[in-house]
Amino acid sequence: MKRIALLLLLAATLEARPIAIVNVNVIAMTSDAVTPSQTVIVDRGRIVTIGSVSTTPVPDGAQTIDGQGGYLIPGLCDLHVHLTDRDDLALYVANGVTTVFNLDGDESTLALRKAPPPLAPRILTAGPKLIGVPGAERARAIVAEQAAAGYDAIKIYDDIAADALPELVRVAREKGLLSIGHIPRNLKWQDMLAARPDAIAHAEEFLYSPVLDGDEERIAASMKANGTSLIATLITYDTIGLQVDDVDAMLARPENAYANVAIRNLWSRANNRYASRWDASKVPTLRRRLVFQKTLVRQLGAAGIPILLGTDAGGVPFVIPGFSAIAELRELVSAGLTPYAALRAATAGAAHFIRRDQDLGTIEAGKIADLVLLRGNPLANIDDVALRAGVMTNGEWHDEAQLQGALAHVAEINAAEAAVVTACNGTIDACVAAARKIRPRDTTLNELAYQLLYISKRKDDAVRLFRANAELHPESAIARGSLAEVVGKKE
Repeated sequence: MKRIALLLLLAATLEARPIAIVNVNVIAMTSDAVTPSQTVIVDRGRIVTIGSVSTTPVPDGAQTIDGQGGYLIPGLCDLHVHLTDRDDLALYVANGVTTVFNLDGDESTLALRKAPPPLAPRILTAGPKLIGVPGAERARAIVAEQAAAGYDAIKIYDDIAADALPELVRVAREKGLLSIGHIPRNLKWQDMLAARPDAIAHAEEFLYSPVLDGDEERIAASMKANGTSLIATLITYDTIGLQVDDVDAMLARPENAYANVAIRNLWSRANNRYASRWDASKVPTLRRRLVFQKTLVRQLGAAGIPILLGTDAGGVPFVIPGFSAIAELRELVSAGLTPYAALRAATAGAAHFIRRDQDLGTIEAGKIADLVLLRGNPLANIDDVALRAGVMTNGEWHDEAQLQGALAHVAEINAAEAAVVTACNGTIDACVAAARKIRPRDTTLNELAYQLLYISKRKDDAVRLFRANAELHPESAIARGSLAEVVGKKE
């Protein structure tokens, strides 16, 4: 017992040890200024002191991190992701993303938010996306259900009755939930903005509701009056065009190794939903539509509409968690935002949007220590956001070697599971046998089973794989829930 007590005391002592990041240039994101030669002291997960290297002593016993003249920025936020695999969470942190907002959650997402793995960003999540809300009464009931379940937002998607839309937003606001959404295809942008949602989930949404000459000014005026932000997700549409243009080039990207191998099965030339829908003749149209979105983002930003960073990572082929956030920053700058405005979309602006600006989004004393140490100045060149020397989450320091090790681990898991994907593209007997031999993740088998169900239309085979997944992972809510759902539909 004495030994256990001593170990617990030692663990508590180590946990309480302050961390001093010395010799850094601080980009606090309270303005576009850079404060040179600073020491930042973190204790118990929060920033306690920021001051000049020459006048700020390092506490006795503190862990010291030499910033070597690098640049310290707040952790990045990606406000539009789809969490499809627990291992994706490490990809976010390894790229400096310390907060994510999942837009289409379920009970498994709530469980992940409550008990994330050790290397993970902060998780917020919307409830299941809202499709087919027939009227105001049902709208009120749905929002009440999602609020009671503990979700952070509702996600408006499609087929929403005209009288339901404003009620969804009103009741969400009343219950403390954010309202984020697509513009339902049965309605127009005017209807969506009149409902006063907190954010539109894509700049792309304005493509599907006529935007006529001069409407950009009306859109900006309406969004500003109603307090609506735009989560741009330019990287999503750009990536769609790139895979239609040359899917083989996209398949050769090295960062694909970090995406779940079962998800990657959908990206192949044979299965890719965009490359199979359109041929190269569609590419000029897709490029023009991307230019429209970038122009809209620039105009809305100039009009004072909050532009926020989101990627749709996990929801679109080749939009890799974490890596896509860096790419989206480049997209925002290419759209005409300054590097500071682009960074604000992922830091101070994002924190304000999620109502956590008292804790997150800037480097100030008292705030949670979510930090990214860079080797270059992103205000001078946004590409320097990729030059990481380390990331801090909730006051815990992860150096670049640790982050690269985490990435390598994810790639190794995917490589080991590739044989299961190959087997499942063949017979179900071979698929189940490979699953029992290799024992891949529950999320991998779940994805492969859904592909059998919805793409290959092999319902009986899909049920067999869902059952095998539940047997191999009896503790998995994902495996149990999917089996119950599919068996119920089958019967």
